[in-house]
Parts: sequence; C-alpha cells; structure tokens
Amino acid sequence: FDDPTDQHFMRRPRELLARRPESVAVAPSNVAVMRGHLPCAAAERPLESEDGRFWQSAVDADPLDAWTTALQKCLSNGTLEQRVERFQGAETSKFVPAKFWGLRRGPHRAISIRAVEDHF
Repeated sequence: FDDPTDQHFMRRPRELLARRPESVAVAPSNVAVMRGHLPCAAAERPLESEDGRFWQSAVDADPLDAWTTALQKCLSNGTLEQRVERFQGAETSKFVPAKFWGLRRGPHRAISIRAVEDHF
C-alpha cells in the first residue's frame, strides 16, 4: 500500500468507512479499460474470439471493433498470448495471460480500480 491515498486511509479507517461510496461510470467497451481487464479475465478462464459479445455496450456503433482492437493490443504488447487448440480436426483460438504474469502473481495486481492507467 504505497499509494498516498491508501496510506491516508490505512491511518484513518473510520474516515473511509464513514464516507458514502463514490459514484462510478465504466464503459466496458472502452479499449483502454479492456486492455487492462482482458488479461485478468483470461486468468480466470481462457478467452475465445466469441467472448467479445460480453464486452459490448448498447451505445457502441461496432462493439466487436473495440474488442478486436483491445485484443490485438494485448497480443502485441505481450500481456496475452494466443494458443491454438485442435480437437477432432477443428481449430479454436484461446487467449491466455502471458507467462510473465506468473512472476508477478497475476495480472490483477497491475490494474488500477481508480483510473485507467498503464502499470506495465
């Protein structure tokens, strides 16, 4: 808990608990948000190309475009890896967290819940 905000509330827990929760607005189809959260989701269960439907927003013109863009960025920056699986002659692509996450104890430690930031 090196963050100054964390330190403040670690010393004053009653102040934290007495406050009302802040309102939050998240656009799940925002590419910057997805870039951080896709490796976390893949750590829970390998992602498949069809999983883009879960990251859609009703206001998006082309929701799968954001999914594809975020997925490609994760593959290019090395936070996700693509694995091709073959079963009974059919090939499917799965997207899994890159191996270096194991050294950091998972991708969730690199994601800020307060803001869209790069921690890589």
